This record gives sequence, structure tokens and C-alpha cells, in this order.
Amino acid sequence: MRAGAAAAAARGAVDVCLSGGAFGGFKFSLKIDNPWLAAGIAIGTFYIANKALSERAIRNALQQQTSPTANADPEVTSISTGSILVQLQCHTEESIFRFTDDIDSKKAKYRLEEELARVGFREEIRLIVENKEELEIFRYAG
Repeated sequence: MRAGAAAAAARGAVDVCLSGGAFGGFKFSLKIDNPWLAAGIAIGTFYIANKALSERAIRNALQQQTSPTANADPEVTSISTGSILVQLQCHTEESIFRFTDDIDSKKAKYRLEEELARVGFREEIRLIVENKEELEIFRYAG
């Protein structure tokens, strides 16, 4: 295996799909993937073995709470296996802009890596927005 391919295989990926409209909010579909850890364990296997800790880490990294009585916005609405699949719902325009700014600045990636490292997953991940065009249309409309 070539060095570049080996490095890519060792790195994780987070694929993000954006859907939504008008203002019922926007939903991100995130796929957190890392084919192999240094020890040869896939992130999906890590997630299954450490499900509660992994889910808490993902929620801590991605959800934001503006006040103690408010619901999280964006809010993680589900997490499932298949690598790690995350549904993230942004309820307001403000939260979609804040979250996309966090993606652009890599803040979301770094928070996710930091929270996963706390529970034992210490590999780099990539964050990819699959429907970037839809997001750009929303951002710059009007």
C-alpha cells in the first residue's frame, strides 16, 4: 500500500449531508468514518464497544445549548452504526449559520476529535459537507 493511501486509511472521515428548507430547520447527516485505527480497529467497532461514551462525546461535540432551559440547537436527533451515523437538526437560521461557521473554521472537527479522544479514540478525522451547494445558496440568498 502506498504511503498516501495508508495515511488516508488511517484518517477518519465525517461526511455531512444537508437537507431542509423554508424554516422547519435543516438536518445534517454526518458519517464518522475511520477504516482502521493503528491497532486495526475500525471506528464502527470502537463505537459499538463504547456506545454510551461515544454517543456522549458526539453530543458534547456537536450540540449547543444557549440556556439551561432551552433545547439544544443544533440537536443530535439520532446516532447509529454503519461507521457512525449522526442526524443533527438545526432548528433556527442562527444555529445553521453557527454550525456551518464551525465546519468552515474546523471548530466542529476539532471538538469532535477532542471529545472522542476523551473516550479513547485518538485518530484524526476529516469533515466533509456533501451538499455544499445547497448550503451556499441558503447562506447567500437575499
